[in-house]
Amino acid sequence: MHDLNALRAFLAVVESGSFSQAARLLNCANSSISRQVGQLEQQLGQTLLIRSTRSVATTDAGAELFE
Repeated sequence: MHDLNALRAFLAVVESGSFSQAARLLNCANSSISRQVGQLEQQLGQTLLIRSTRSVATTDAGAELFE
């Protein structure tokens, strides 16, 4: 079973479009959001988000999980 906090962090990143905005929405540190999403990706064995310095986009697997 996946950690619900990690799923919540992933959803917040996708919905807000950034890790920092997701951290503000969930009232936690950016590093916590990043760590939780990274752990979720590791558990699933899939990259869920494509990260750049200015944007975040979902991979096909990330879009499927988001739905």
